[in-house]
Amino acid sequence: MGEVAKTLVELNGPSSVHGVIPAALIRHDNGDFKGPEAELVKHIDDSVYGKTTVVQDMHARKALMASMVYEGGPGSGFIALSGGYGTMEELMEVTTWNQLGIHSRGIAVYNVEGYWDGLLKWIDTAVGAGFVKQQASDIIVEGKTAEEVVDKLLNYKKSEGSCAFPRMHWAKLAQAWFCLVLLVPGLEPTRYCRIVIMGKTIAKLRNQFNECGNTVREKDNEPRPSADGGPRPDDSTTHQPLLHCLTSIVLVRSTTFPRGNKNIVVLDMSLITLATCSLNQWALDFHGNRDRIIEAIKQAKEQGASLLVTPELCITGYGCLDHFLELDNYDIAWEVLADILDNDACQDILFDVGMPICHRGIYYNCRVVCRNRKILLIRPKQSLANDGNFREMRYFTPWTKRATVEDHRLPPALHKITGQTITPFGEGIIEAMDTVIAAESCEELFTPAAPHIELGLAGVEIFTNSSGSHHELRKLDKRLRLIQRATEISGGVYLYSNEQGCDGDRLYYDGCALIAINGKVVAQGSQFSLNDVEVISATVDLSEVRAHRFPPSLRIQNDKAPSYPRIALETTLAHASENIDPNIQQSPVIKPRIHLPEEEIALGPACWLWDYLRRSRQAGFFVPLSGGIDSCSTAVIVFSMCREVKKSVDQGNEIAILDVRRVCGEPEDSTWLPSSPQEICNRLFCTTYMGTTNSSAETRQRAKDLAAAIGAYHTDMNIDTVVTAMTTLFTSIFGVTLRFKVHGGSNTENLALQNIQARLRMVISYLFAQTLPFVRKRATPGGLLVLGSGNVDECLRGYLTKYDCSSADLNPIGAISKIDLKRFIAWAEQTFELPILSSFLHATPTAELEPITGTYTQSDEADMGVTYEELSVFGRLRKVERLGPWGMWQRLVHVWADRLTPRQVYEKVRHFNYFYGINRHKMTTMTPGYHAEQYSPDDNRFDLRPFLYPTLSWAYEKIEKAVGRLEKGDISTTSAKKAQ
Repeated sequence: MGEVAKTLVELNGPSSVHGVIPAALIRHDNGDFKGPEAELVKHIDDSVYGKTTVVQDMHARKALMASMVYEGGPGSGFIALSGGYGTMEELMEVTTWNQLGIHSRGIAVYNVEGYWDGLLKWIDTAVGAGFVKQQASDIIVEGKTAEEVVDKLLNYKKSEGSCAFPRMHWAKLAQAWFCLVLLVPGLEPTRYCRIVIMGKTIAKLRNQFNECGNTVREKDNEPRPSADGGPRPDDSTTHQPLLHCLTSIVLVRSTTFPRGNKNIVVLDMSLITLATCSLNQWALDFHGNRDRIIEAIKQAKEQGASLLVTPELCITGYGCLDHFLELDNYDIAWEVLADILDNDACQDILFDVGMPICHRGIYYNCRVVCRNRKILLIRPKQSLANDGNFREMRYFTPWTKRATVEDHRLPPALHKITGQTITPFGEGIIEAMDTVIAAESCEELFTPAAPHIELGLAGVEIFTNSSGSHHELRKLDKRLRLIQRATEISGGVYLYSNEQGCDGDRLYYDGCALIAINGKVVAQGSQFSLNDVEVISATVDLSEVRAHRFPPSLRIQNDKAPSYPRIALETTLAHASENIDPNIQQSPVIKPRIHLPEEEIALGPACWLWDYLRRSRQAGFFVPLSGGIDSCSTAVIVFSMCREVKKSVDQGNEIAILDVRRVCGEPEDSTWLPSSPQEICNRLFCTTYMGTTNSSAETRQRAKDLAAAIGAYHTDMNIDTVVTAMTTLFTSIFGVTLRFKVHGGSNTENLALQNIQARLRMVISYLFAQTLPFVRKRATPGGLLVLGSGNVDECLRGYLTKYDCSSADLNPIGAISKIDLKRFIAWAEQTFELPILSSFLHATPTAELEPITGTYTQSDEADMGVTYEELSVFGRLRKVERLGPWGMWQRLVHVWADRLTPRQVYEKVRHFNYFYGINRHKMTTMTPGYHAEQYSPDDNRFDLRPFLYPTLSWAYEKIEKAVGRLEKGDISTTSAKKAQ
């Protein structure tokens, strides 16, 4: 080919040639060159060989060349010169694509000195034998001169050959395949095998197999259960024809194949369309949850899917908590399932739903797999989430009977619909006629011995995971890695479904439904969305899974896999080749989308607030702005919520349109649509600045400018008269005048005067939140929800006043660190086009509760005795790393060795733990906050600790002894670090 390229360049110049070559070939020709692919092309002189494109491999080469031909004008096509194996392989591939209707470009062989005579004779032989239709015999045209080849391409006419497979000589083919099976090394008669062939009426081939006497004995003589739990009519014999038809001409190992005397459908490249979803379920909203499940099934069918996965406990909602202890909710869940099963829109698709089920007196978190008004399997969860925010073992029992299925008696409400009285319950797998499916649930993916490992070895090809997984900053990356890893080694298709939204508490379930095959992502849903139902689908080729599992090590481990009970599903799920549709395309591999932490802060709490607002049926939000970065962050998150609402309205989201009209006080017959996020913000968001003599003009102005930029309804006032009234009352009772420390007062007086201001702001906030809708003449009922603005670090340290402005209805930043909030504001300044945010970033954090003098300005970090960055470190060591004071010192004496002595580290550790202990009681009354950080001190259920602490003297004595040894021996921290 190099000589051909050089000759063409000599005749017509470099622009006349475009060569596409795989990198491996250039590396080989250049002494196994080790540099990057971008450097490879430098070894090819364009002036000699023309334009050259280097691609990764042969597959990429063929794809690029084919696309260039497809995009060409009249006369474009493929010409095969005299060549070897590679030429023949590429010629046959483009010919097959033409036959299937994928393209209509010409294909010609340049038959120099009869080189291609053998191929042309083979085509005639194949037509005569019935393997190629007569109408398809002219797909390849012949030219014996260069001029004739060009003329043949210019006048090429698309073949009249049909896409359907031709009639074959079944007896000869059956006998040939029978011989192939007998010659396969290591084939055990105790295992079924899949013979992968191309064909049309497989019933004919099956009959010929029967005549040849080609049978194998089943692994055991026990009949497989049918969908209704009873014996199958055709299980009387233990001998069956060895036959399973797919699409390529290969033999692959398996543990099953379809049985019985039914015709078997040939598949089109084993292409199958699968769907998964994110649903915005709400705990105990049984009507709404049912409707969203049905809508998801409808959308999955519209997308051509044969299987849909839904989130964990989606019938009841995941966040029912102690409502799972109420037995009537188990009965209602069955009634909801009956409604779904009996809905005409829910037929002709395999789907699963999540619900709590009582089996033999024990309560389980279950998946229920259904199709066409039948319950195929109830699969209980094996590993329960029981730490952090989750207490599943408070309500449920894990299923510990591995690879075991029991009979479960269905309630009477299901009998009429399903015709079943019992159904399989346990760890079984669904065996369709063309693939095998199994489920795992949420937490099981995160365990060391996840079920998908042995299920994959046992022949399962499609794994479903139904989750109730909440958002945490930087968590999605870990989830994606686990999902990809699940099928990267042993192959398979993985479908991940998750709830999305606020279902009634502190958590936001962050969706991000996902489909991956062999470790590569082919479909991904949104992580943050205002859609109640989001269905994604992908078309994958199951033969890729089977090919991925060919390595010998995988097949050897397969023999050791447990034997799982199989529930027969007498249907195919893949696209049938009897109606080949070239428009059905495999879903391409995509790069997973992972948001920046700043984007997560903008979107997660915003979607959580919107769900809470619309479902609580209140009129909006109220935030006291201090001019500092925390209340600024809360306000900007509300603005982000308004942006997301406006986006959903623009996309035609009917639910969002109805909700925003109602929340903004529009009458029921209104046709109003918001023109901007600021307009929405003005309707539902009120802010105020409550100044005192201790407040600065800068913070007052920043608060005013921020409210104007986002469109909030803002009020500006001073509350000195109220503060004075309180101090005057105190003086009139006790005869004592309280003074600030800068005026000669004690620490007790100083703290009391600060707390008076902070707590009065809380009282005024609730007064305004309740009355502002009335003041603004809102026609619809409901008050404003007060939003808090205490960040996770201040909560951890206790640097807040109990029952001050941090005491609110909701806190969107309650589990977000000050460091992350500052990064978020810097990001929002650019993304949301809010220049005012720059002034917040450069301002010194201050509570402004003490008088400002020429020598003193109150600073948060100076007050706390630690920086916000240090607080984040202590928070992670305490919660995430599970360290007490001694462990903290051991870790930090090395981490901070470049700036602190061991004694200084000890002093900081002791300082933090002292204030953490004396202020822990404040966490018992903290506002419900959006959960976003692993070291959140939320006392509700995430961080369960006492709120009365001793001095922790034992740990401090250990540290003091260690510090003393270091100081006495004059051992530097650097040396200590090296020694460790």
